[in-house]
Amino acid sequence: MVAAEAMVFIEQEGTDMQVTDPVCGMPLEIGKAAANEVWQGQKYYFCSGSCHDKFRAAPDRYAGKVGDKGKPAGSSAR
Repeated sequence: MVAAEAMVFIEQEGTDMQVTDPVCGMPLEIGKAAANEVWQGQKYYFCSGSCHDKFRAAPDRYAGKVGDKGKPAGSSAR
């Protein structure tokens, strides 16, 4: 799978869109995210500052594990 397939694309944003924190796997609404980070052109959302800090310390570790979790809820594209 290409990493870009697993990310939430900025063009698809909406404050009530469901995404998954790439660190802990918790589902959350974009508008309720505690933090976000753009890494390699993709935007990631986090449930807490702690998850955001972990991602910032090792983005390759977490971005590579997102898989389908980082896609909008209801997305079946792979």
